[in-house]
Amino acid sequence: MEHKWFFVTGVLVLFSIMALAAVPNPDTVVYEQERAAETLDPAMVIDTASGEVLDNIYQTLITFDGTFLTRYVPVLSTNVPSVKDGTILDNGMTYVFHIKKGVHFQNGDLLTPQDVVYSFERFVVTG
Repeated sequence: MEHKWFFVTGVLVLFSIMALAAVPNPDTVVYEQERAAETLDPAMVIDTASGEVLDNIYQTLITFDGTFLTRYVPVLSTNVPSVKDGTILDNGMTYVFHIKKGVHFQNGDLLTPQDVVYSFERFVVTG
């Protein structure tokens, strides 16, 4: 029993020393994954690694409001559709999103409503 406590104490001392050691790059976060992303095509993602990468390079029309899974906030849209403001129509079959102006792709092209429509249509035909 004494050996067990000696080992536990040694491990705690070791971790304490490591915690006090100087961090070489305090402004750098290092994140390791079990495997590499399989694709960067949003319509083809089925693995977690690809999904995590895409979450950091693509934006959505709306997203969750913090930790609330039933409330949303706009991202690339200027609104969150609702029946109250008339942007959910036809008994929930039509959602109207107003796209923010001045949003650019990485190549400098402006985001247009047609780009959003294309993305939705592509998901349908590839899914």
